[in-house]
Amino acid sequence: MTIEADPTITRPRIFSGIQPSGAPHIGNDLGAIRNYVKLQHEYEAIYCIVDYHALTSLHDPERLRRQTLEMAAALLALGLDPERCTLFVQSHRPEHTELAWLLMTVTPVSWLERTPTYKEKKASQPDDVNHGLLTYPVLQAADIVMYKASLVPVGKDQAAHLELSREIVRAFNARYGDTFPEPLAVHTESPIVLGTDGIRKMSKSIGNTIDIFAPEDVLRKQIMSMVTDTQRILRTDPGRPEVCNVCQLHRPYSADFERIWEGERTARTGCVDTKKLLLARILEHYAEPRARYAELMDDPDGVDRILADGAERIRPMAQATMTEVREKMGLRRGAADDGPPRLRPPDAPLGGRAPGARDGRPVLRRHRPGRGGHLLLRRHPARVLPGLAPRVHRQPARDPYRGLHPGPATGHRDGRRVHRHRPRAGLHRHPRGPGAGDLDQPARGLPPDDPGGRPDDRRALPGLAGSRSVSVRSTCPRSYSGSSTISTTWRAP
Repeated sequence: MTIEADPTITRPRIFSGIQPSGAPHIGNDLGAIRNYVKLQHEYEAIYCIVDYHALTSLHDPERLRRQTLEMAAALLALGLDPERCTLFVQSHRPEHTELAWLLMTVTPVSWLERTPTYKEKKASQPDDVNHGLLTYPVLQAADIVMYKASLVPVGKDQAAHLELSREIVRAFNARYGDTFPEPLAVHTESPIVLGTDGIRKMSKSIGNTIDIFAPEDVLRKQIMSMVTDTQRILRTDPGRPEVCNVCQLHRPYSADFERIWEGERTARTGCVDTKKLLLARILEHYAEPRARYAELMDDPDGVDRILADGAERIRPMAQATMTEVREKMGLRRGAADDGPPRLRPPDAPLGGRAPGARDGRPVLRRHRPGRGGHLLLRRHPARVLPGLAPRVHRQPARDPYRGLHPGPATGHRDGRRVHRHRPRAGLHRHPRGPGAGDLDQPARGLPPDDPGGRPDDRRALPGLAGSRSVSVRSTCPRSYSGSSTISTTWRAP
């Protein structure tokens, strides 16, 4: 095993995730789980069951829960020790998705579109090419850097995936400062285990697996259906153990695999004999884990407690990372459990808003004597003029003791600043052109006694004889915070 890390560092942190595909097959064990068991004694190991990642192709809730439980029980049965490592479920720490979103803001789309996994998934599930498939590597990077792991165990065929995580880390650090370490690879010497078809890598999506914890009759059927040396037609023909998939699987399970290979070369043993021997060796090797797995599946609550303890153990690390990231990116300060989030120090003035709230909303500061009045205009009464958009603007307060009411509206005429007079009940006084004098006449369109109006709530209609401009003021209902007034001005034809 080659470790690309500084040897002077004692017990560096290592992280790895595995999808909840249910009970694992021998390809999972030989390719990853055996290394997990070994590395937990050498590093500060954090292992995650990545159920968020599984949602990119699995949309059955009950099946996802069952497969997550099966994977957790299998990992424990195959040798993971909760006292020596941390095992948890990805969705039990929601900080992963938040950090993934933040990392997406520094990740170009072109980086994601060129990943081999995305291209493979597009081909394997053309009817479900969802956004999660594209952003899968970003969430993968968030899983790793959340706990600032410096090492990641990967096979040599997965080095490209880790390199993309390193690029995302470099992009984030370049924009917001040094935050995350670039994860290094622990290249495990795990073989690429071919499936029962002898052609493609063992995978449940293909259906060419040998399941470790399957019943014995199912396991026998899977092994006896394996493809062997296609050039060995007769029993007496010599075999080629170097290309025979059955002979290759004897290497990790049989200490005397060389003797078995020699029997194939000399035709002393046949393919059926070699398969039966492989079944016996696999059952013998996994006898204790199979019994342990059955016990754990009979106690799902115990498995859930182990997973919950693991998520709680790493909670301080996840919260510390998110607090640092939020502050560097200009988001809220404080961890999720440190009280309500804040954008400013607690003693900073709120500026223009009084403390307290009404129906969960901030309350506007009321006018105080000696201070300039101001208005925050929300809406206008629909009865001012149908179909005419009013012009809303700020005005000074007229009477500081009556709240926020408008002062006299001002205008210009012949270069002189004048006040428009408030019309009295039933009459509309309006200045006319130069030398024409003033004219008082009834306002058209208003009933003599308007039951819904007040003396200062007049409605004027376009077409008023001799009028050049009309000013209408209406006070909003008292249900608003303070009283606010709307001034609407238009010109008559």
